[in-house]
Amino acid sequence: MKQITSKQAEKLALMDDNKLKYEIQYCQQDWIVKNARFIADIETKRSDKTLFGEWPKGWKAQMVKDSAEAAKADLLSRFLRDECKQLDGAIWLGNWQMIQDLERGEA
Repeated sequence: MKQITSKQAEKLALMDDNKLKYEIQYCQQDWIVKNARFIADIETKRSDKTLFGEWPKGWKAQMVKDSAEAAKADLLSRFLRDECKQLDGAIWLGNWQMIQDLERGEA
């Protein structure tokens, strides 16, 4: 076990680009489902494109932004749950391959 910082944990959690892309796609699907009514109102012109200022750049830009943030948070939370132990506010990494990657500077 090796103690790591929160920045190192975030770097390790987001290291795999394929996982991040998959998680972003999943979050985008979820976002569309949650906001389907608003999207329909915008697309049928019953509502203005910014949803009265809620989404300043439109719903697609808001979806991309929210989904990226949610995906990163989900991956970090899953990493901390599956690969680490948290004791007294310290993060302990138990995956030896990841520890070696950190020591070599690859992560």
